Amino acid sequence: MQNIPLLSTSQTYGLLTSNMLAWWKADSIVGWTNKTILGSTVAGPSWGDSSGHGYNLTTNVGTTRWINNQVGLLPSITTTQTGSLRIDQNLVLSTNFTIIAVYKSQAGADGFLFGNSVVSRQVRVNRSGANQCSFFDGTTEAISGTLTTAKTDKRMITWIRLNGAITYMDDLLPVTGGTAALSTTFDTWATGSSPIPYVGDVYEIVIYDQAKTAAQITNLYRGY
Repeated sequence: MQNIPLLSTSQTYGLLTSNMLAWWKADSIVGWTNKTILGSTVAGPSWGDSSGHGYNLTTNVGTTRWINNQVGLLPSITTTQTGSLRIDQNLVLSTNFTIIAVYKSQAGADGFLFGNSVVSRQVRVNRSGANQCSFFDGTTEAISGTLTTAKTDKRMITWIRLNGAITYMDDLLPVTGGTAALSTTFDTWATGSSPIPYVGDVYEIVIYDQAKTAAQITNLYRGY
C-alpha cells in the first residue's frame, strides 16, 4: 500500500461509526515530542480511545513510543520486544465482532496485538512466524489462510466473527479462517499471559461489536 488507509481520513464513503466499540489511532495524539514513551511524565498516561467508550491504553511494561512522520506526516505507536500497554477496563468480545488493524510488523515475527494477562486469549499476527493471523478464544483457535501481503508490509488486516465463524480480510482480499465462538476478554495490547509481544508499528485499530460485511470494509479501505 503506497498510501496507508487510516479511518480518521475517510472522506468519500464516510466513517463507519455504527456499533463501534473501541478506536485507537496514532494521529489522535498531538503535540508530543518524537519518541515520547506512552505513560511518561513528559506526555501523560494514555493512548486514548477515540470511540468515547473509555478503553484507553496505558503503559504496562517496557517502552511503547509515539513516533512522528511514519506515513507521510502521520505518526505511529511503536512497541518493542519488552513493550505492552494495559487496557483501562476489560474489553469483552462476545457473539459477533470486527477488528480492523492497520500496522507494520518490524521483522515479521509472531506477536499478540491483544491478549489477556491472566489466561491465554489472542488476537495474533504472523502466527508461529508464518504469514497468517489467528484468533484464540481460550478453547479454539481460528487460523487464517496464508496472506498475500508480505509480513513486513504496511497492511490492513481484518478479523470478522459471525455466528462463531472467523474470517479475515487482507487489505481487500477475503481470506479463509475457522471457528472460535466463545466470549473473550482482553486486558492488554501487544502481549498477554503467554508473552509473545508484538513488535512493530500500529497506525490504527478499530473494533466493532458487529460483523461488518466485506463491502463495508472495502468502502472503508477505498474511501481514504
